[in-house]
Amino acid sequence: MLVSGRRQFLQGSLALAVLSVLSGCGLEVPSWAGRARRLPRVGFLKQPPLLDYMDAFRDGMREHGYAEGGNFILDYRYVEQASQLPDVAAELAHIPADVLVCPTAAAVEAARQVSSTIPIIFVTAANPITMGYAESLSRPGANMTGLSQLAPGVTSKRLQILREIDPRIARVGVFLTPENETSAGQWHDTQEAAQVLGLQLLPLIVRHPADFESAFEMALNGGADALFMPISQILMPQMPLIAKFAAAHRIPSMAFQRDFPDAGGLMSYGASIPVLYRRAAYYVDKILKSAKPGDLPIEQPTRFDLVINLKSARALGLTIPESVLLQATEVIQ
Repeated sequence: MLVSGRRQFLQGSLALAVLSVLSGCGLEVPSWAGRARRLPRVGFLKQPPLLDYMDAFRDGMREHGYAEGGNFILDYRYVEQASQLPDVAAELAHIPADVLVCPTAAAVEAARQVSSTIPIIFVTAANPITMGYAESLSRPGANMTGLSQLAPGVTSKRLQILREIDPRIARVGVFLTPENETSAGQWHDTQEAAQVLGLQLLPLIVRHPADFESAFEMALNGGADALFMPISQILMPQMPLIAKFAAAHRIPSMAFQRDFPDAGGLMSYGASIPVLYRRAAYYVDKILKSAKPGDLPIEQPTRFDLVINLKSARALGLTIPESVLLQATEVIQ
């Protein structure tokens, strides 16, 4: 009996060693491995914006003691089109992933359609309450929690910086999707800020990608002195197009995310997206340690990035004031 028990112990130890080697090499752990050692699986559902912040998420996981392929498996799914998200979400739910990380609103919607039990972490939600993700910031409820990229005062600060770089700006074209509650809420904040600054607003209606050409015509015909982009998923893929239009017509522009100045736009001010991605690992850690997502408060951003493209400024004939440059997190030459 002692010999048999020792043999079983050695066989079990060897199996665990083999699994460690497989995981360390980034190889898929075979299905039978669950009986000996099951690594937690984190599904990451990604539709690419212009920039990729996955390194920040991986850094966050390492900071919480996780080694990819060592003590957890990252099931990273990258798709080109939003229409592919439901199929990929279903695949991750079938694995099954222990938690789903969803950076965009489209990814969140795909994940919530395939499971009401797998914890979902949103990373860059504009307003989780109006988007229907949570009952409150302090107690989200259900199976979702995460991070918002919108905080009180951010919209007015963005408009204020735009006015500061060119005091001649009098009328601002604002991209708007009226039926979207998040867009409508930011429109209300923008109106309040514009009234304080003495600015007129010109709504540029966009409901679909095909609407941008007519929105551009509206901006020109309406005499927009500047363009303003609230947080919106429909704007993300169109940032290069908006930057190109603004440059061609020498119109200053302000966006909510640094993807815009990277695409040639003038500037952006908003929550630091790498910080949000890194912070998402905190939620993953809590959930893998048995916390309920509905009990984890939603966090609003505390760090904001102002990114200015000086090359675009020169092309527009603008000299960025020193007071604005001193606020910049990054200046693109």
